[in-house]
Order: sequence, then C-alpha cells, then structure tokens
Amino acid sequence: MSIKIRITIILSGSVLFILLLNIALNYYTTHENLRSDSETKMVLTAKIIGGAIEQTQHSWEAVDKQLGYNLWLSATLAANQLDPDIRNIQQEQLQQIATLHRDINISLMIRDGQGYKVVKSSDPKEVTPSDPLTGHWKNAVDQLYEHGQAAMAQGQKLDHFWTGSFDYTGSDSSHINKWGFYYDQKRNYLIRISFQDTSVQNFITILSPDEIVKQTQQVDYRIMEITGINPATFGGATMDKNGNDWKYYYMYNKPIQFGTYQLTRVQEDRLAVSRAIISGRVLYKTAILKANGFSSVTYLFIRLTVMPMLSVLL
Repeated sequence: MSIKIRITIILSGSVLFILLLNIALNYYTTHENLRSDSETKMVLTAKIIGGAIEQTQHSWEAVDKQLGYNLWLSATLAANQLDPDIRNIQQEQLQQIATLHRDINISLMIRDGQGYKVVKSSDPKEVTPSDPLTGHWKNAVDQLYEHGQAAMAQGQKLDHFWTGSFDYTGSDSSHINKWGFYYDQKRNYLIRISFQDTSVQNFITILSPDEIVKQTQQVDYRIMEITGINPATFGGATMDKNGNDWKYYYMYNKPIQFGTYQLTRVQEDRLAVSRAIISGRVLYKTAILKANGFSSVTYLFIRLTVMPMLSVLL
C-alpha cells in the first residue's frame, strides 16, 4: 500500500472520528439542554399548581368555617325543639326538623361504654350499633360529653359544639361530608348534625385540588400524571403500590393528597422525598392541615411525570 493511500485513509479516519465525536457531543448537549428545559418547565408548572392549591386552601378554610357555624346554628335550634329525654323523641320529629333546616341530617348518639352509637336519626341508614368515632374526632366528642365543651386545638369550637373539617365517610372516598356535635349536659344524648351529600359535593368540586390537576393536564398534553405526596404517611407499611392506605385514609393524612398515582415507583419516590427534605428542595411549605382542623405545618410534595417518563419530585 502506497504512502499516499495510507495518508488518505488516516486523514479520512481522523475526519470521520472528529465528525462522529462532534455528532455525539451535539447529541449529548442537545439532550441535556432539552432535559434541563423540560425540568425547568416542570418546576414552573409545579410552582403554579402549588400556588393555585394554596389559594384554594384559603377559600376552603373560609367556606369550612362558615359551614361549621351553620351546623352549630342548626344544632342549637334542634336542641331547643327536642325533648331532653331521648325516649320521648320519634324519628318523624327528627325528619321534620331536618326538612325544616334544609340539606341536613340529625342523629342522636348515646354513650355506650367507652364509645358511642347512633340510636335515632332523620336518616335511618345512619343508625348503627358500631362506634362511628375514631382518632381526634372521638377525643373531641369525649371532651364535649364530659365538660360540655371541647378544649382541643383541632377543629372549630362554638358554644357546646365541635366540628371537624370535611372528610370522607369512613374509608369510602367517594362520599365527603362535614359533621358537628352538640351537647349542653342537659340531655341524655348528643346531637350529631351533618350535611346531606348533595349540598357538600358542590363545594368539594369547586375547591378540590383535583380540579386544578384536571385543568392543568387538559392544557398541557405532555403531563402524564400529577401526584400530591404527603411525606408523613407515603410509603408506609400499610400503603399499597397505588398509594392507598387502609390505616391512613382520611383527607388530612392520606398518602396521596391529590391527583393520581398510577405510574408507581414507591421506593424511588420515598427516597426522593427523603432527599428533598434533607436538601431543603421543597416546592412550598404551607399549613395544609390547618384547613382540616390542625394547626401544625406540613410539607407537601408535587410529583410531575411528563413524556417520555421524565419525572421530577419537588
């Protein structure tokens, strides 16, 4: 092989190598720029969602407080109309009072050992032999029963009355309601008063973070999933792979606060949450639990997943 041919091959190989190296570098740079741009847009979207949710929390608190006051008024008026002895009260009378006050249910509860049970109600389905109270709900009603007033910090307290925030009907997340409890120590029963489902759902639809999530995904087709993660309960032993938890299922403590969790990666997200807490990379800090009867501050993380499966947790 002549020297000219060898030189030509070497030069051609060098040019080809430089060309391939340039293509590789351009690909890497472009890929990183696109990834960085995508992450920047995701962070911005997450901040917008966070700000919108924070605003709805303020509206939620105002509505929640007003509805609590309305329940107290209805309970006080009902107490003035009802005989202090539960044996002299008929279901028809409770139904008449509920109809008069519109969109409410009235139930009468008695102490049963260390718990309570509903024995009469304007809605027959509310009558149950099991104790309907757990957690801070039971603590508040215990204080109300023993002292005529609830002293705990959680919830809304009025004269002889306590109410928590909106919450699920037991573990059924399809039904949300708000309950109030009245006891003036002049009768042998407690009055439990609540809204009918139809009157509550109107507020939930307007103020729910899920509505914000839905609208955001409608205007940005790239977003495959938005997930609001509660780090206090996420990834626990009782949570399944879809974010459902049989132990923590109330609105204030469930692992997935809003959105969906179908593109699951529990272990990775749990580690990401821990790293975010340690590094201080928190999207926003807000008294999210305050609207649900708590005054403590919690962290809420928003996970965005966009095409092609690029996920950011803030």
